[in-house]
Amino acid sequence: MPARRLCVAALAFLVACGASDVPRPLLTQDVRGEINCAVYDEFVPADQVTVHGDLSESERALVDWALGRFLEVELDLPGQFDLSFDPTRAACFGAVGRCRINPDDIPEVTVCEPDELDPTKYHRKLTLLHEMAHLWHGGFGDGDGWPEASAIVGGMDNDQEVPWPERSEERVADTISWGLSDQLYRPARGTQPCDVLYRQFEELTGFAPLPPIDPKCVPESDES
Repeated sequence: MPARRLCVAALAFLVACGASDVPRPLLTQDVRGEINCAVYDEFVPADQVTVHGDLSESERALVDWALGRFLEVELDLPGQFDLSFDPTRAACFGAVGRCRINPDDIPEVTVCEPDELDPTKYHRKLTLLHEMAHLWHGGFGDGDGWPEASAIVGGMDNDQEVPWPERSEERVADTISWGLSDQLYRPARGTQPCDVLYRQFEELTGFAPLPPIDPKCVPESDES
C-alpha cells in the first residue's frame, strides 16, 4: 500500500468531553491529498502499528483491543504513534483525551479518562477509539486542515471558532468510536440518534458498525 501523506501543520486536538452495500466511502483509500512536504508516516493495517509508551499490562491489552477494532473494518493508522494514560487529566488540560498531530514527530495520543470512575472501561475505550479515529481521519488531509466531512456528519469543517460538538472532525471521531465499540448499549458523546450514527459510519468507512448492535440502531432499509 502506498504511503499516505499526513502533513497537517502542527495541530493539537483536544476532546472535551461485516461489509456493507453502501457506496464507497467519502474518505477512500485511493484518494489522498498530497502537498510539498515530508512523508509523515506510512499508514498501515492496524495489526502492523507500533505503539510506543510506558504502558501497563492492562493498558497494553486495551490498546491491542482498539487496534483490533480498527483492523476489522480496514481503517489504516500511522505506522507508529506514542500513547499514554493520565487519569489526573493534567496531560489533557482537563479533557478526557488528547490527540496531537505534528509533522515534525510521530503522533501522540493521551487518554485521561479516570479508570476508577469507569468500572466497565466503556468510556476509557470510547476515548481511546475517538483519539485514534482522529489519526485515521487526519491521514486523508492535504496539509491545510481536516478533510472535509460535513456532508456526512454535519457541523463545520476546520472552524476553530465553533463549539466542539459543532466541529465536523469531532463528529467524525464520535461516529467512528461509536461504530467500533463492543457493547450492545453504547452511549454516544454527540446528540445524533444511533440509527443516524450507523448510517454515517457506513458512509465514512464503507463498513457497517461492528457488533453487537442494538436492532433499533439499524436503519430500517438494512433490516432483513
